[in-house]
Amino acid sequence: MLQAGEFKIYSASAGTGKTYTLVQEIMHLLLQKKNSKSFSQILAITFTNKAANEMKERILQKLDEWRNGKISEPELASIQEHLNISKEEIQERSGAVLSDILHNYSLFSVSTIDTFNLRLMRAFATDLGLSSNFDVELDTSQLMGEAVDLLYADLQNNQHLSKIITQAATENLARDKSWDISEELKSNASHLYADHFLEYMREIGRLELKDLVEFRGKLITEINEIQDFFTEKCTEILNLVEEQNLAPKDFSGGSRGILSFFTKILNGKMDFPTKTHNDILEGRKLGSSSASASAVDRIEEIFPKIEEAVEQIKAKIVRLQVCNAVYGSINTMSLYNEIEKNLSQIESEGNVMLISEFNKIINENLQSQPTPFIYEKIGTKYRHYFIDEFQDTSSIQWSNLQPLVENALAQGDTLMLVGDPKQSIYRFRGGNPDLMIGLINQGNEFYGNVSVENLDKNWRSYHEIIEFNNDFYTFVANKFIQNEGFKNIYIQGNEQKINHKKGGYVCIKRITIEKGDTKNYNDYVLEDLLAKMKNCLAKGYELRDLTVLVNTNKEANRIAEFLQENEIAVLSDEALLLINNPEIQLILSVLRLTTDTENHKFRADLLLNLKSMKKLKVSDFTEFSLHVLRVPFYQFIAELAKVSVDLSHLNQKMNSLYDQTEKTIAALGIEAQNQEYVLNFLDEILKFQTQNESSAQAFIAYWDERGDRKSIAVPSGVNAVKIMTIHKSKGLQFPVVFLPYTKLDIKDHGLWIPLKEGKFNHFYVNKTNPLKGVVEHLPDEMANIVQKDVQESEMDQINKFYVATTRAEEQLYMYIKTQKKYDSFSFSEILDEYMNSKVGTAEAEYCVGEPEKVSPKKEYKSEDNTVFYPLKYNDWKEKVRISSEHSKMWDVRQRELQDYGKKIHAVLERIQYKEEVEAVLNDYERNGFIDQKEKQVLQSQIHQLLTKPELKEAYEHHTVLNERDFISKTGKIFRPDRLVKTEKGWYLIDYKTGEKSEEHILQIQEYKQFLSELKVDVAHAYLVYLSKDTEILEVD
Repeated sequence: MLQAGEFKIYSASAGTGKTYTLVQEIMHLLLQKKNSKSFSQILAITFTNKAANEMKERILQKLDEWRNGKISEPELASIQEHLNISKEEIQERSGAVLSDILHNYSLFSVSTIDTFNLRLMRAFATDLGLSSNFDVELDTSQLMGEAVDLLYADLQNNQHLSKIITQAATENLARDKSWDISEELKSNASHLYADHFLEYMREIGRLELKDLVEFRGKLITEINEIQDFFTEKCTEILNLVEEQNLAPKDFSGGSRGILSFFTKILNGKMDFPTKTHNDILEGRKLGSSSASASAVDRIEEIFPKIEEAVEQIKAKIVRLQVCNAVYGSINTMSLYNEIEKNLSQIESEGNVMLISEFNKIINENLQSQPTPFIYEKIGTKYRHYFIDEFQDTSSIQWSNLQPLVENALAQGDTLMLVGDPKQSIYRFRGGNPDLMIGLINQGNEFYGNVSVENLDKNWRSYHEIIEFNNDFYTFVANKFIQNEGFKNIYIQGNEQKINHKKGGYVCIKRITIEKGDTKNYNDYVLEDLLAKMKNCLAKGYELRDLTVLVNTNKEANRIAEFLQENEIAVLSDEALLLINNPEIQLILSVLRLTTDTENHKFRADLLLNLKSMKKLKVSDFTEFSLHVLRVPFYQFIAELAKVSVDLSHLNQKMNSLYDQTEKTIAALGIEAQNQEYVLNFLDEILKFQTQNESSAQAFIAYWDERGDRKSIAVPSGVNAVKIMTIHKSKGLQFPVVFLPYTKLDIKDHGLWIPLKEGKFNHFYVNKTNPLKGVVEHLPDEMANIVQKDVQESEMDQINKFYVATTRAEEQLYMYIKTQKKYDSFSFSEILDEYMNSKVGTAEAEYCVGEPEKVSPKKEYKSEDNTVFYPLKYNDWKEKVRISSEHSKMWDVRQRELQDYGKKIHAVLERIQYKEEVEAVLNDYERNGFIDQKEKQVLQSQIHQLLTKPELKEAYEHHTVLNERDFISKTGKIFRPDRLVKTEKGWYLIDYKTGEKSEEHILQIQEYKQFLSELKVDVAHAYLVYLSKDTEILEVD
């Protein structure tokens, strides 16, 4: 248990009960005193909402169990040892704390670091000049896209901006790349908002656009000069050789000799001298064995110039790689300040703030504030700090928390950090495991004594899994880890003690592709994967017990497709995406069509989706499609209705996008089994509609930008093989794990390098691989930074693989694609060497344990017990009726509509075609707008009206514009009741109530005049007087 003023670190390897330990420590603090309010003095921080919710749930569950006397013997012994209280007292205190938490839940501070930061930002909003009700935007890419769009909008007004974007576009075209650099800017600029880039971005932020434009020009000039130098120098040497009447065969190494170095450079291959070249230069091997003595003399004469040229070219290659690396980011860096300004403008105008900016603002503005003042602002004083997953904390996050924790420790309060540097796999997001390694290995002068406790017993896995991981990662640490601090962490962390679970199985399989083999690695690995899965099923495992961990979504899709082809049910991230669900694709195709009803592509997409969902009952799909693609929209809807697809609601004006979508779902008969996807999609529409314009166009634009990331939660109880990325698997565990791809590529995340040129001390490069290839030739300071990045990338691979192999409880299968020579640091190579140390190079498999199921059978709740209710659309207007007795409560317009003429006018406003009369009248009757008697009278009169010879054609299936606004050349707005385009010309109809008037005639004549200005020639114009006896007047 934590003592007063104690700073304790738990180094918790995978499976050692990290969360259990954390909860136990918090429980001891909660029950330490009779004061049940003590929970409000605890701040527990973790890094995901899921982890925070799990911790809260565990604490509340434990309090509930303990207050009811459900305390295990080990728990009771631990509490009594540390607190010296009786079981009855434990029950009493647990009940009191639980009650207080539930009644003051907002003071229960178990949250993510971002949630805590948001509290700080809200508390200090006024001090920071922020609105107190600002919205938080999680998606950096969305706002970044808008900021870049504003950049392009300002091209005409900003000469420097226009110049740099034009130059960048021209250069991209010269390199066969897209002239549009907007995507490049959006992607790279988003990376620059990482916490660990903050100090460098402040440096760039002090520069002006013209400084960066000037530097860009110098960079291009230097790159061109270096390339010219290569041409001149290589040509000079080769000409010199020719002048001496020498040929490549005269030189040591012949065609592979030193002259080939210059030939390659001249041909654009910027490689350093090969081992053969260096041997020749270092040993001064001049002539070949067949060269004459005279030739050797001539070579010796020019050899100093060759040596000098090689050294000069080597230096220039290094410089060119640096220039090219910097140039790869120059567009983003040159425009960063402009993008930053636009981003600030968007945030200010939209009252929104990127969550990624919280750490930056807190670091710049709040870190210097006195701790008591911070506590006063947030309304709570914390005395006990718990930070989970500390290895994923960024330097700036830790820096922001330090004033609070330092103050707590100085006052005799406590701090507990829990984590495992071996599981640090979020360096690309700013996670800095060196913080934890430094505290474990060296402590900290300010904090005084830091007590470190290793949790060394693995409670998760079976015997053979634990023993394998201990042995394998000790091998890795001793042979491949260069950083001493990390090496010690791995060696100490891989002395895990086993638990009571006996058995387990580990198998590593080599796959070697022989020359001429018609199969590739994927063919072999997928076949073996399937065979081993079937063997697991035969041994008693279920599909849900099996998990495949991969590095990329591409690998996941490949495996999922293969398993599905072999009738193995799978559950993957891709399958959970809304956009990949056929029902959602069908609904979206309907929504998209409503944005442009005459668009042939949108119609075709809808037809194809209907066909794939087996909802289109036609004998010849091609013939039907060709027919309906080009007909007017009303006819398109009518043709679909003939084949049992009723989308007639699309012809009606809907109250909202949500209502329209619900009606679409009902019309399409979406199956109940897919309701989780559909309900999530409806939630997305509702959220969008609440915050934005409620139109299909706006939603489709939003969905095209963000929809591909929306997904449902993993459904419980599904019996299927899980396929997920290693990153997603962190914190989880599975009975059987497969790792088919062990070449774990780590993304090139970009790097700040020291430049020391002009106004620049550092510069960002988004592609560091070129520099890694020349690291030994770089200037010392730059070389150290690049080399450190190389080591960190290798550690990221090792950590990532450690996370993967420690997810397994019972069985673990891994595959190696063997190579004669591995291109770069690869886990396939490490596994290959490990196998060599165990079974030599000849064996194809290395396995430990027996492939038997040793765990007791789990009782899963069958998904067959789930009851799916049909998805129903109930129009709210069918549930809510307005009694005619309450007409006095209606607004002015509704009171006026009690007049018969007004009511018939309102009905006609909604009717496009004569077939719709009954539906509109039924709708108005349900709404309470008309009663049954009025409905019968209206139906009779409207039928007579629509069948009158002069008006009949105007209510057939033509292009209809009801109540549509038009603007005249003078800016005057007019709105005729009905405008219809027929083969006989345009019909103009205006409905009137009350007595005839000369003004009515003048008005419709004015409409005709306005329409003629718009090139709409009206053939027939009618005034229709609506009363008990309808009268029609044609106006010339």
